[in-house]
Amino acid sequence: FGAVEPGMPSTNPAVRDTIVELHRRMLGETEPTDADADVTLALYEQVLTAGTVALANGQAVAALPTHCAATGVTARDFTEITEDPNYGIRAWMAVVSYLALDPAFIYSW
Repeated sequence: FGAVEPGMPSTNPAVRDTIVELHRRMLGETEPTDADADVTLALYEQVLTAGTVALANGQAVAALPTHCAATGVTARDFTEITEDPNYGIRAWMAVVSYLALDPAFIYSW
């Protein structure tokens, strides 16, 4: 996720590149199809958009649920992540969860 920042719009090429890389790493796809990447990109965009609207309407809060936050020794570079003010982290969580449910990932272990 080094090339993207939470909340980047789905039109940013780095978002699609990261999705393609996740397909490669998680599902072992050497060349993910455009259709597969498009579905995953649409998921990212839908979650990001819905979350942004929910935050604006007061239907969601910026604070991450405790079990989703990175704190203490679990935090990368010891930077605690407890807030998601633009819903970007949760959009990436949705993408990773979606890919983790793919049989190619489940049966690869």
